[in-house]
Amino acid sequence: DGVMAGCDRGVAGFGWSEPHVVLPMPFTFTMPIVRTDDHGLWHPDGAGENDDGGEGDAAPAESNAAVDLSGVTILVAEDGADNQRLLSYFLCRAGADVLIADNGRQALEMVAEGGSSISLILMDMQMPVIDGYQATKVVRRQGFTKPIIALTANAMSTDREDCLAVGCIDFMTKPVDRRELLSICARWSHQQPAEVAGPQLET
Repeated sequence: DGVMAGCDRGVAGFGWSEPHVVLPMPFTFTMPIVRTDDHGLWHPDGAGENDDGGEGDAAPAESNAAVDLSGVTILVAEDGADNQRLLSYFLCRAGADVLIADNGRQALEMVAEGGSSISLILMDMQMPVIDGYQATKVVRRQGFTKPIIALTANAMSTDREDCLAVGCIDFMTKPVDRRELLSICARWSHQQPAEVAGPQLET
């Protein structure tokens, strides 16, 4: 089943178990706390400066606060655990409720069960079981009229056209830029279904 991201528990609050490693002898190491810059890139805590020349964590907090996704429920259909955590972190920080689907089939099931409560879908186009192209076609044919935003590592113009052709309303390439992510979600999350002009797919 899909997973409801634990926004109040932070990035690591998914309840996923980490692998156990058996070592021949004990050892210790130091790992710095990480944070993200304005572009969603990981940096050691306190390292680097933001785009405006400021220091520390002020810029990420201000940028997150500028976009309010309170009351918005976003289905993230993404098979990569790291991307699930990163996208959920950005969206939860902006106030959104996040649902997680590990593949296209889970996404279809979650839309069928609670599509009316979903404000928009972030759809990874390369997923196992059922890919994002097929999943988007199916939910559109089943009457889901809310925004579907494609996520793909491919940046060719033909890839964008392919995503729009199956029913996506917008397109983002990986790695995802945090500011672009929040801006696109804010723009589309408040659109009425009639304003989301998807293609007329054959049945």
